[in-house]
Amino acid sequence: MQLLGPLRKDDFDEREWAALQWARTIVLFEGAFPDPRVDAEFRSSYAFGERKAIFATVKLMLFFNMLANSMNSQGQPR
Repeated sequence: MQLLGPLRKDDFDEREWAALQWARTIVLFEGAFPDPRVDAEFRSSYAFGERKAIFATVKLMLFFNMLANSMNSQGQPR
């Protein structure tokens, strides 16, 4: 998630930026959207199936990141 911080809007098209902002918000605020425009822009930029795939990708990445963070360098639980 740290790497999403310095991303610049100019480096992405509007749809990609909407997805990145949405992913950042859903992870940082655990599903709550303090600014409803982030969710509205994402929903208007992607069809339902695309949103579903993006959501699944975010959740899988979050899960595997948490799993990796729970293990030491030898793959044993911390």
